[in-house]
Amino acid sequence: MGIFRQFIYHILHLYGVAANHTSEIDFDTVTPDAIQLQCLPRPKGHVTAVRITAKNPDAGLKPSSGSL
Repeated sequence: MGIFRQFIYHILHLYGVAANHTSEIDFDTVTPDAIQLQCLPRPKGHVTAVRITAKNPDAGLKPSSGSL
């Protein structure tokens, strides 16, 4: 699976690479040129993800649309 075209600009901006940059981004910064040509993104903020599921114990724990 590749990267959606509309996100390429944002990924280049995140790594500090110019939009007209033609070579690949070295995400692991293995090559010495990568350290000079791009910057490492810094974490900013926090995220919390929650998933609520409803299962019916009378029907063998099959998923069901229940009320909260």
